[in-house]
Parts: sequence; C-alpha cells; structure tokens
Amino acid sequence: MQDSSLVARKISTSTIHFAASPRYLERYGMPATPNDLEHHEGLLYKSTLNQVNWQGARPNQTQRFKIKSKVVSNNGLALLDMAKAGLGIVNLPRFILADAFESGELVEILPEYKQQELEIHIVYPNRRHLPAKVRAFIDFLASLGLCSEI
Repeated sequence: MQDSSLVARKISTSTIHFAASPRYLERYGMPATPNDLEHHEGLLYKSTLNQVNWQGARPNQTQRFKIKSKVVSNNGLALLDMAKAGLGIVNLPRFILADAFESGELVEILPEYKQQELEIHIVYPNRRHLPAKVRAFIDFLASLGLCSEI
C-alpha cells in the first residue's frame, strides 16, 4: 500500500478459474488444453493493476494462455452475465463464479491448471480515527479467525 496511513488485514483468499456456459461449450467445444483457448472467445477482465493475460500452472510448469477477445471489462459481474449468456470463456475468482457453478449455469474449464490465488483484504484508515462501527466490524471478522494483520 502506498498510503502508509492505511491498515490492511487479510480476511480470505480466492482461487481463479476458467469457466463457460454449457451452451457455449455445446457450440464451440470444451478446450482440452491451454492451446485450445486460441480458438475460443475470451471475456477478459482488466483492472488498472494488471495486464490482460491468462496463465496457469501445473507442477514445475507455468504457461501463458492466448485467447482472442472482443470484450475487455473491469466489471467481473458483467463478464459473469456475458459468460452465462454463452458469449465466451471467463477467468474470474471463485467467489464470483461459485453460484453459477453450483446452479450449472457455468462449467469449469481446465481445472488442472492452477492459477494465482487472490488475497482478499479489508483496508481501513489509521486506527486512531476509526469509527466504532468499523472497529466492531473488523473485530467481528477477526473473531471468525479469517483475519491476519499484514
């Protein structure tokens, strides 16, 4: 964090997964290898902090995946909706995809390729100026055993 007056506490992690709708996969086929992604339509997430780039790893092997795309967005929920509509393959955190996996609206692709794990943090101002409600919420999260100060 560049602003040293802020405090960050890790509360959880989330894995990243490739996913597409059954309708998309019926139409274009299930990618069997990362190289197959070149022949598919990607729905790409890009924030100001990262490059539009997909990669995954098997033990002792990291691989970048090429995929074409007509859509690049910084809104994971918009990309989720597009994937459910059969418009392409997404690469998003599990906390965004979980309900769609459970309902069958999306299917995981290339699960054997492990991707980076996202750390989820709660960031708040210096403790001296912290409202009591915020402090109580942070303490509640800490009581769940999910928090660790970083």
